[in-house]
Amino acid sequence: MDLKKIEALERLAELNRQGFLTDAEVAVEKNQILSSEVPTVDESGSSHEPHSTLSSGVPSASGHNGQISFDGDFLVISRKGLLAKVYQGAKGDKRVPLTSITSVQLREPKFGTDGYIQFGLLGSIDSGGGMMAARHDENSVSFYKKDLANFQAVRSYVEQQISERSKPQVVVVGNEGTDVATQLQKLAGLKEQGLLTQEEFDSQKAKLLSS
Repeated sequence: MDLKKIEALERLAELNRQGFLTDAEVAVEKNQILSSEVPTVDESGSSHEPHSTLSSGVPSASGHNGQISFDGDFLVISRKGLLAKVYQGAKGDKRVPLTSITSVQLREPKFGTDGYIQFGLLGSIDSGGGMMAARHDENSVSFYKKDLANFQAVRSYVEQQISERSKPQVVVVGNEGTDVATQLQKLAGLKEQGLLTQEEFDSQKAKLLSS
């Protein structure tokens, strides 16, 4: 099994653990990954993968002074609705590269007060000042208690992106034996997570050892 397929299955497992995908969706995606061609990567480093229901695992959230969604490598903060105009004025969408987000703060609604989510960006200074400041901060969105779960999902997704970005990049050069050992280890991990059956594991292991 190609390393890129293994990595795709690992991402699938992570989305399942975070509740973004159901077990049924994981099963469908797993079959598609195992039977598909390996995603290609262009010179810019962007991957081009076939369209799949993995995109449905990307969260979005709507607060009373703004909305949050994701468009590829960008976080999008929209300002639609009356309260958005009251607190933010007539602003258009703000598109923030995920690579420029350094932190995410979530304050849960308590005792009848609003909650808010605030993103820290490279080169910017956090507004501070709590809820009132967050209502006017262009990098924050305020929300009610009923919308808490959606904003928690947004926080988890952004933190996952930050965590992935901080992982050291390991490059294997000129050592095929080490590469095979790494792939076998990853295959074993996928089997332990329940993403591969014993039969699928044995089949992929045989292909790997015979390549």
